[in-house]
Amino acid sequence: MAKKIIKKTSKKQIKKTKASDKKVIKSKVKTTSKTVAKTMEDLIKNTGYTFTGLKKGKEVEGIITDITKKTVLIDIGAKTEGVIINKEFEEVVEFVDELKVGDKIKAIVVSPENDKGQILLSVKQTALDYKWDLFDQYLKTEKTWKNEIQKWFKQGAPMSLERGHEFAAYIINAFCGGEPYIFNGNVPNTGIITNLPYGACVEVPVLANKRGFNPIYVGALPPQCATLDYINISVEQMAVESILTGDATLLFQSIAYDPLTAAVLSLAEIKKMVGEMMLKNRKYMPQFKNIKSLKA
Repeated sequence: MAKKIIKKTSKKQIKKTKASDKKVIKSKVKTTSKTVAKTMEDLIKNTGYTFTGLKKGKEVEGIITDITKKTVLIDIGAKTEGVIINKEFEEVVEFVDELKVGDKIKAIVVSPENDKGQILLSVKQTALDYKWDLFDQYLKTEKTWKNEIQKWFKQGAPMSLERGHEFAAYIINAFCGGEPYIFNGNVPNTGIITNLPYGACVEVPVLANKRGFNPIYVGALPPQCATLDYINISVEQMAVESILTGDATLLFQSIAYDPLTAAVLSLAEIKKMVGEMMLKNRKYMPQFKNIKSLKA
């Protein structure tokens, strides 16, 4: 009899234990299901990391992680590092020489994502601010620079001879038979850009090597770009022609076609402005005989 009671009791206990285990398991599932990431957004939230939303023209701040002779990488807290390359790099190459890995720097987003998945950045404004800061420092040393120079000479005139990012050294090295170097250079258009005037000055990739400077064929520009370039080239050609011939009217017409001038001034205002500027500088422009015709 006692054995039967024990058996019944143990069976009941087992059933209760199994039932309670199920409840625990269910509760655990419910608890964990709230924290399991179902989407990439949920996963990012769970990590506690936030990405910086990027738009063209937005100012960002980051830390420089790498500098090469053609590239600067900046950690701006985005999904990938920002990069300064190509023309954006070339225009600030002297400023880059002053930078080092670990520096904090401000930049402007040129493109949130290019065809290679890179975030393109520009530091032209930062470089300009840096130059103004240097200029202010030069002004402050107006009365002390001679003493500082004398002190520098007494120290043996120490200076760093490490190669920087300036193009000249790489171009000369390539021309003398060293490693070939490609840079963007200004050359006469000899059919390199097919839909721009022959002989116009164009900026294209140039390969420097021991054979000299070899412009690389570009082909036709997109029509919207070629049209804008054509207007600027025509303006410059008319201006040069007016200087050579002394034709003040042609000079006025060249300035009237300038896109920026035409956007902010009427024809009458442009004519008045050109006339006043030519009268002010007439002793330097003796070839112009009809300046008075431009007076409003």
